[in-house]
This record gives sequence, C-alpha cells and structure tokens, in this order.
Amino acid sequence: MRRGIRRLSVLAAMGLVLSLTACQGGGSVDPQDLYDEAKAVNTTFKEAVGAVQLQVFDGEWTVEQYGDIPRGCGSEGYEFRLGRATPDGWRLAAEPLDAAKSLGAWMDGEGWEDVSVKTFDGEIEDVTLVAARTKAHVSEIVVDFTPGELFDNVTVRATSTCEPGSWADLLQELVPGAPSDPPPGISRPSAERPDATPLFGFTADGTPRG
Repeated sequence: MRRGIRRLSVLAAMGLVLSLTACQGGGSVDPQDLYDEAKAVNTTFKEAVGAVQLQVFDGEWTVEQYGDIPRGCGSEGYEFRLGRATPDGWRLAAEPLDAAKSLGAWMDGEGWEDVSVKTFDGEIEDVTLVAARTKAHVSEIVVDFTPGELFDNVTVRATSTCEPGSWADLLQELVPGAPSDPPPGISRPSAERPDATPLFGFTADGTPRG
C-alpha cells in the first residue's frame, strides 16, 4: 500500500512540475500579437481616461506623460501610465470641491469603482478624486483640482491594469532600439485632446505605426 501511495505521490509531483513548465515556457509570444494586444489595452485605457477629461475640459490638455511606454509590473507583466494637465489660463467653472463631487457622481454613474473625494486640512484648497475601472484597464486614476490666483489647474494621472507579457519585448516593438538607440525623429504631441486617436509605437525610421 505504501509503495502504491508513494508512486502516486511521485506521479502527482511530476504532473505538477510539467504543468508549471508548460505555463511558464509555453513558447515565445509573437511580436505582432504582443503589439496588437497591448494596443487594444492602451486604447481602451486612454478612452476611459479621456472620457473623464472631457467632463472637466473639452479641449487640448498639456501632455505630461504620454502613456505609451510600457513599465514592468507583477512577476512578468506591463502597464502604462499617463499624465495630463489643463492649459495655462484655464479656469474651473465651480469651486474645486463642487467640481470634484460633480465629476465623482458622473463617474459613479458610469460604472467607475471605489470613487472617493479627498480634501485637506488647513488652508489647502486642493481636492483629489481617486477611482478605478478595471474592465476598462484603469487600475487607478487620480484627478487633482488646484485653484490659483491667475488660473486653476486640474491634473489627471492614471495607471493601467497590469497585463501579461514582457514589457521589454513590448518596448522593442513600440520603439525599436530603445532605450539606448531609438529611431531618430520620434516625437509625441505636447498637447492633445482627450478624444484624439493616440499614437502607439514607431517603425525603425521613426514613423508612427498605424
């Protein structure tokens, strides 16, 4: 009986090893497939964030972080981060807290998760809204409302969900030769509307990919 149990245990252990090996070494991902999957994630991510931006300001936002460069996350995954800000001279149509609450109510109605509005003690008038929408690949969005004497400022910073795939391999698909020898002439917009079609990757000569 013990010999039979031991044999079954060995076979079970072998099966577990083979299963893990199959999961970890299931073959390299086709570069085009990796690009296509990442582009779909990035597009959905930016569309969701862009819809929030449009509720604040329907115009060109200053690009602080474009949001097309993958970063490593998890054991072996990638994520995107973007940053946008309202232009100089822009003004809020309401007090920061009222604007944040109004945006939060809209986001809650649109299916955003864990929507919260935070104020600060003392004379700090800034208000921060935090939320997520994982089905749209938004792990976190942070919207800061900052009033000013000459103009007001709203910044939007967002991080996508962590997706499976090598960030380093994806970076090579998006920017061949990066980070040491990227193609010449690469440029990204310094300002962009929230509903503009985003850039996603370049060819070896620096031309934007379709």
